[in-house]
Amino acid sequence: MNTQNFFQEFQEKKQQICILANEALKAGWIDQTAHNDILKKINDDILTIGVIGQMKCGKSTFLNAFLFNEQLLPAATTPMTAALSVITYGEKKEIEIEFYSENEWEELKQLATYDLNEINDTLQRESVKAAKELYEKSNSIKSKIPNLLGTIKKDSIDQLIEYVGAEGKYVSIVKSVRITLPYEWLKGVEIVDTPGFNDPVVSREERTKEFLKRADVVLMMLYAGRALDATDCNILFDKVGKIGIGKVILTINKCDIQLAQGEDYKQIKDNVKNELNKALSLYKDNSISELLSDIDPITISAQMALLGRMPMSDVLRDENLKHHYHEYLNDIFDHLKTQKDLLQFSQISVLEDKIKDIISTEKEEILIRKPTNLIFQKAKNAINDIETQIIIQKEQKANLELPDEELEEKIANLQKMQRRIQKKFEFAQDELGEKYDDISRKIVHDIEDIADNCKSRCNNIIDTYKKAELERKLDAELKKFEDRELKRYIENINSSIKKELRTSITELANEVEDVIGRYNENGEYNDLSRILLHTINKAFESTNNNTNLVLEKEENDNTSDILTAILLLIPTTPIIYGLFKIFDSGRDEARTRCNDFFNSINYREIEEKLKTSKSRFINVLNGDAINKVLSDLIVQAEKAEQEKAEKEKNLQKVKENLATLNANKAKIEEEYKKLQTLIL
Repeated sequence: MNTQNFFQEFQEKKQQICILANEALKAGWIDQTAHNDILKKINDDILTIGVIGQMKCGKSTFLNAFLFNEQLLPAATTPMTAALSVITYGEKKEIEIEFYSENEWEELKQLATYDLNEINDTLQRESVKAAKELYEKSNSIKSKIPNLLGTIKKDSIDQLIEYVGAEGKYVSIVKSVRITLPYEWLKGVEIVDTPGFNDPVVSREERTKEFLKRADVVLMMLYAGRALDATDCNILFDKVGKIGIGKVILTINKCDIQLAQGEDYKQIKDNVKNELNKALSLYKDNSISELLSDIDPITISAQMALLGRMPMSDVLRDENLKHHYHEYLNDIFDHLKTQKDLLQFSQISVLEDKIKDIISTEKEEILIRKPTNLIFQKAKNAINDIETQIIIQKEQKANLELPDEELEEKIANLQKMQRRIQKKFEFAQDELGEKYDDISRKIVHDIEDIADNCKSRCNNIIDTYKKAELERKLDAELKKFEDRELKRYIENINSSIKKELRTSITELANEVEDVIGRYNENGEYNDLSRILLHTINKAFESTNNNTNLVLEKEENDNTSDILTAILLLIPTTPIIYGLFKIFDSGRDEARTRCNDFFNSINYREIEEKLKTSKSRFINVLNGDAINKVLSDLIVQAEKAEQEKAEKEKNLQKVKENLATLNANKAKIEEEYKKLQTLIL
């Protein structure tokens, strides 16, 4: 097909989408705002690529390696420093900063007044903590804030750190940043670096959602080692799946951590594919499932790629970068000798080629597919809502049509079923509690062993090396303890926790099905079985944000280097221990400092934190949601029994409701088929 014919065909497809949007508006599938957004998007002809994922999965590091070859976008090391950035074409490199509105700033200030000691909810605590940090940070520019709120400002790109960096002058009041680059291939394209979906600042979270609605392509960044966990699935199938997307690129970042443990790229990819297949079996009806069904995840190490591309002089000036560079080449990967080797081994070129191929060859197709998926997903949602109502009405109709004695038997069966399922939950919770205790003991003992081994190596260094070499060797050993050994251990134990939970959930779901099966000779409880299993899985998904061991980094005046906090499940009161540097001290003082450091690890507090987190861990199997479903059905059946005099009247009303629901469903399905013909 020549260029002219291709352009004509694309224009015809755009016109079809406009007609489709008009018909969807008439049918009530989309509102006027969504309709206007579709028409604007299709006429603007801009491809939006959203880079999404959990906080700290490496989005900014990837974009630094992909677009800048330097550390321009700072990593969001804390929720406070997360900022949405949009990268697009411009004649020169510059930035445009959008500040909070006056209302948004007032909301954040109000949030900062809350007492953390009075808040138990994890997400709310994080929101308040971030608000307090932002507000405290704003004191240095207090006099300038009134003139900046609600405004948009331009600045040179080398000042970006002042707006989005952890120590940036204006970071406390920045809502988003737009970066322009004079790259021809970026014309008609915008790449959006989103804050993590667990961003505690509400206005930034909403800003992320706004951009996600516009996204045609989603680059989902996963963290190797915990890739495609329940939070990732929630982002993909819930947040992304509900808005309609034209293309998904699944990327597994930080693969160097797994490679250092003996895995290879194929194993890392196969592990994610296995998790993806499990997820697809649970989300069969989701619109995004089709896009993911034959997807091939791309494995990369953005950190290695950035180190392979940055000027060596810049790498050597930064102690952290220099440490990682030498660690990769000297300690971990013997076959890597140069920056070129590091860049090639990172496999980032595979991802870059994929993105540029999409921009150059698939842009038009994706721009058409995005609104099409959105519109038809709205129709599917409407059909699913009606089907849920139909199930409820059918259950009520069945109750009203049953003879009195059979209705009494049904109520008795439901009550027995409820009691037996409740016992299953209680037993599963006891069993999971025992598993939790075993894991808790293992965590404390393993951390003690890791620390003791490191302490022994440190003392050996102190005994062996002279002062000039001692400081470097000792510092490298302690960084290895904090950055590699401890972090890898926690990532591995996270995986064990998730497996224990998933195993318990699967066993419980099977037992619930068995209980229902005893009363399901005629298949009358098929719908109930499906509802209960869905409820169990939803409970599991909703608690996964609280089922991680978390490594956090914070600052503290009492130590001179990185402080690391380790805690289980709920990041509230951290157990702190730190690294140190040897200054002008001799071996004895070095040994004393080394011993003080390892003795400062508060194992009792770690143990206490594990104990206090136990109830949250076990509540993943809380049977309250299941109990409510069954209780509602029992109440409904009892009501039908009690209102015998009104039975015929109620039955007639239910039949009319069913007829209306079925008619509405048929109408939407007919409209669905009709509108499908518009895009063939």
